[in-house]
Order: sequence, then structure tokens, then C-alpha cells
Amino acid sequence: MLRLKKGVFTLFLSIVLLTGARAQGSFPILEWSPEYSARSAKFDRLLQVGDKGFYTYKTANASLLGASRDEYFAYYDRYDLGENWLIKNARWEWKGRRVDFKTSIIIGETQYLFYESYDRQADQRYLLCRTLDSNATLSDVKVMEVLDSRRRARGDFDIQLSKDRSKIAIFTNPPYERNSTENFYIRIFDTALEELWNADVELSYRDRNFGIMDFEVSNAGEVFILSYYDNSPNVTMLNNRDLDYKLMKITDRSGATDVVEFDLGLQEVSVQSLGIECDLVDGQMAISGFYGKRNVWDMDGALYLAFDQSKGEVVSSNLNQFAPDFVAQFNKYRAKRGKGIRRNFVFRQFEARPDGGAYVVAEDYEVVVRTTQGPRGQTTTNYYYYYNDIIVLSINKSGNVDWYAHLPKKQTSMNDGGYFLGYTMLLNEEGLHFLYNDHRKNAKRWGKKNLKRITNAKAGNLVMVTLGHDASMRYNVLNRNKRQKFRVAPRQSRLANDGYDGAILLSLRGSKIRFGNLYFED
Repeated sequence: MLRLKKGVFTLFLSIVLLTGARAQGSFPILEWSPEYSARSAKFDRLLQVGDKGFYTYKTANASLLGASRDEYFAYYDRYDLGENWLIKNARWEWKGRRVDFKTSIIIGETQYLFYESYDRQADQRYLLCRTLDSNATLSDVKVMEVLDSRRRARGDFDIQLSKDRSKIAIFTNPPYERNSTENFYIRIFDTALEELWNADVELSYRDRNFGIMDFEVSNAGEVFILSYYDNSPNVTMLNNRDLDYKLMKITDRSGATDVVEFDLGLQEVSVQSLGIECDLVDGQMAISGFYGKRNVWDMDGALYLAFDQSKGEVVSSNLNQFAPDFVAQFNKYRAKRGKGIRRNFVFRQFEARPDGGAYVVAEDYEVVVRTTQGPRGQTTTNYYYYYNDIIVLSINKSGNVDWYAHLPKKQTSMNDGGYFLGYTMLLNEEGLHFLYNDHRKNAKRWGKKNLKRITNAKAGNLVMVTLGHDASMRYNVLNRNKRQKFRVAPRQSRLANDGYDGAILLSLRGSKIRFGNLYFED
């Protein structure tokens, strides 16, 4: 249990609106740190959260004498939000070249920091890694992968961590070549950054007709890749009935690479969004998404496949069409005309149910680009970001859908990348807890009337919608922004123990910055 310390502002939260269930069990507590000046503070982002504390990061402005920049790491205590240590990593380079921070993962209390560096003379991109532990020990640099590329932005590296955090996978996608065959590289490391095996995979498909949607590494060190293939002359994702969706399993057999393809049997539907996750339940992989049958603009139902990783076979496969009353929750006029939900929902994540089933979470997400021309011929381009409703599928152990849940949400912003939009999700024995910014008037409207759309997070509320394992929902206001005007960035916040032990929230107000510790107490 977290203890309250002096100097930390604490909110004990009350339930504002309750639907379908009575408040019981644990309740959320949110503690805020003191305010820091964004200019003088040695952090501007959260890295990862460990068992006892969390890491922050900041890059200083570039020097006038060179492109290299100082970087700062700090470690804060999770309980009193106090700074344990701060270190400055002076302008470091790789072979005389600038390095750029890419991403980080955490294993135990050790942070794995990944960087990129580009050598113009050799036309090579480097993926580098250093570790940082809770004692402020920064390791030497290790080269994880080297990619031949004529430009800094061509090709890409992706890093994945296995479910049990014992394997680190590096997926390297070389630059696109229109007339060449599909090619990519894989390297698997243990927690000591010792390479376990690697593979240079070249497929018979043309690069222009093949696309990788997602990849995962299992606890056993196997790599699974979800992909699509279209042999037509003109590839398009709008009319995707002709796309062939494949699951590839890549393993190392005594130094030889073994690639096995599995057909998912999705040729007769228009698949609109797919995701995978290894070792979700009992050595099984989950594959889920949405599909349409009427036309490419309608989302008519959800699909779910359970795949046995060791046997290499589909255990169960289900297409579940949305009922008209569920479609009516989004748009009653579309439901009356026999149409489905509009297709903007994007798969977000899987979570295991306590009884061996699974939850599938998707969000209505869209970016609209509008360019206008002025009277003198000048053009202005604006980017509008929409993060709207959430859909949750509850899948039982047999692979069948027990229930659907619709969490109404309306969020919009312009030209900011949607920084304060979206959600972050926590879990405990009560169920799933969705944290996001909402219009302050929705505290009285939620579950009763059409919601107000939030366009300015500093004038809204930070709310939490709890979805129980029995599909009950309740709406809590965590923080009211009447005076302080702080805005929480849900997608920039970080979960503790994948959300089972709360989260650290990042919050900004003008030139001020702070973070909050959110946890549950019985």
C-alpha cells in the first residue's frame, strides 16, 4: 500500500455517475507532485515505471558548435514523488555522429535505452542500446543492428519485448524497393543483450504487394508476423476483399531459419483492422480485429482467432456480427437502414481475462487534413485529430464473444498531434479502467444524453470510466480543471506493471510541468 507523504497533493476521488453497478471494492487515489518550470526542469517526458520508482528523460537544446546535445536522466520515488538522483550524459556521439533517442523498455528496475545514429559517408543507420539501472549506472554502448540506407529516414527499426520480459526482438525493415522482393531482418536478444539468434528473411512476394501489419516475439523466442499480400497490379487498402492475410512463424533450427506461413482464412470478408499478441493465455496467440461485408465503409462485426503457438494451428475462429441495437448506440439512423458502424475504429490492445478469456480494445481514431486557399493564392493546411468512442470485446476461453461494450467519448484537437487526446488503460480485480480528458459537462450527461465534444483539455476534466468484468460501467471524475488548468497527456503517461499497479501521469500547464501517481486502495 502506498503511504501519503508530506508535500504531495492528494485527491480522494468520488463517483460522479454510476451506471449498471454499485460502487464497491477499491477506489482510485491520485497524488500530484509539485509544479516544475518546463524550462528549468530536467525532464519533459516519462520513460518507464518500475516497482519502486520511475525514470524521466530530457534532451537539451543543440549546441551552437555541433549537433550533439546533452541529455538528462532522473529517477523518482514512486511513493513520495521525490527525486532520488539526476545524471547528465554530456554530448555523446557514435563514431563522431549525432545520436537520437528512439525509445525505451524496462525489465525489472533496469531501463533499456535505444538510440539511432546515421553515417552519411557509409550510408548506414545504427541502432544502439544502453542500460540504466535504479542506482544511476549507465552502461557502455552496444550496437544492436546496422542497416544500409542512403538516407536517414529510409528503413526502420522496431523493438518488441516478450510477455514475460525475457526476450528482446529487433525487427529491421530495409528501405522500400518497388521491384524487389520482400526482405527483413530479425535479431533476438536475452536480457543481458546477448544475441540468441538472427535471421535474414527474403520472401518470394514483391515488396510493393506485401505489407507487415504487426509482429510479436513469444516467451520461447519465436517471432510471429501478421501480414497481408495482394497480387493485383494496383494495391489499395480501401477495397481489401482480395487481400490475403497471413501469419508467419519464424524460428531458429540449429542455426537455420525456419519460416512457416499460415492462412487465416479471411478471404471472404473486408478486414479493416487486425492485431496480434503472443502468450496471451496458455501458450495461445490472440488475433482479433473488425470486418465488413456490405461495403468497405461499414464495420459489421468483430473477428477473433485463437492460435496455438507450439502446434501451429488455429484453435478457434469466430466472426461475430454486431447486433442492430449495438450499432444504434453509435448511430441509430445507420442501424435503421441496416448499416454497420463506420470503419474508423483501430485495434489498440489485448488484455487477458481472469477466467482465461481475453479483452479486445479498439478506438475510433481519424486524422483529417484540410487545405484552404486564401484570396491571394496562399494556402493553409490544418490537421484535425479525432479520438472518439471505445469498443471492448469480452471473449470467453472458447473464443466466443460474451458481450460488447461501448464507451462513448468525443475528443478533437487541431495541429498538435492529438497530444492530450486518447486514453490510457489500467487494470485490477474490478475490471478495466479507461483514463482520458473529457468535457466538464459530460459528468452529468454521460450515459444519459449525447456527449459534448472536448476541444481544449485544460478546460475539461480528467475522468476514469471503469468497465467491470460483468460489463457494468461507472464514470468517475478524477481531476477538475477549473483553476489549475493542467492538462494530462494520457498517451504520454506510463503504466506500472502493465497497468496492474496504477500509472504515472504527465501533466502540463503553460510553462509548468508535473506528474501524478495514480493507484488503487481498498
